[in-house]
Amino acid sequence: VAMAAARGATVIGTSSPAKHAYLRTLGAVPTAYGDGLADRVRELAPGGVDAALDLAASGSLADLVALVGDADRVVTVADAARSAELGVR
Repeated sequence: VAMAAARGATVIGTSSPAKHAYLRTLGAVPTAYGDGLADRVRELAPGGVDAALDLAASGSLADLVALVGDADRVVTVADAARSAELGVR
């Protein structure tokens, strides 16, 4: 997160609201995970999302593919079963 933000990327990080301050210290724009995630991300990134990295099997992988628009630009380390179904690496 910090490296991407330092290179000029807008990084949107998901967490519980209790951890939003920590995400900000890393340079991320925080939002809550869970229901409505895709809508919240669209509000934070009205120009679209270029890529997504899924680090927690939260059930949002399909939303990430929809937000990015291309499964080749989504990577997961947390949801191998769903990734094959969606064409995510």
